[in-house]
Amino acid sequence: MNDAKAARDTADDELAAQLTKKETEADKIAGAQTTYDEKVAEKTEARDIKILDDAANALYGREETAAEPAIVGVEQKVRNAEKQFNEAHVELSQAEEALFNNQDPQSVHELIQAIRDAQNKVDTKENAMIRAQEHFHLLE
Repeated sequence: MNDAKAARDTADDELAAQLTKKETEADKIAGAQTTYDEKVAEKTEARDIKILDDAANALYGREETAAEPAIVGVEQKVRNAEKQFNEAHVELSQAEEALFNNQDPQSVHELIQAIRDAQNKVDTKENAMIRAQEHFHLLE
């Protein structure tokens, strides 16, 4: 009977040891899962911040720093395109005014060609401006 009691006690001790080991391993797994979840959250946040920064830089640009070059944003590209479009219109108006004020019949052909060239430039700049505006609105 003592042998049976001793065997039972030994089995109980082994069971307790196995349960303790199981709980320890479960705690390790839970700790590892928590660490994993924290790292995933950090990486996700870093990725999201980079995506937002990249979008902001593409849209609005960035000044030059010691570590990174300047980025011209789409907003500035739209402004530049609008400015070039307006300058092309000024050139067209000047060419039309030169034709209107012309007194020399020999220069009419040259003045008309200047108007055609200015109109082509206006059309080209308008197309560039529209593309820049559409790109801006896509990013916005």
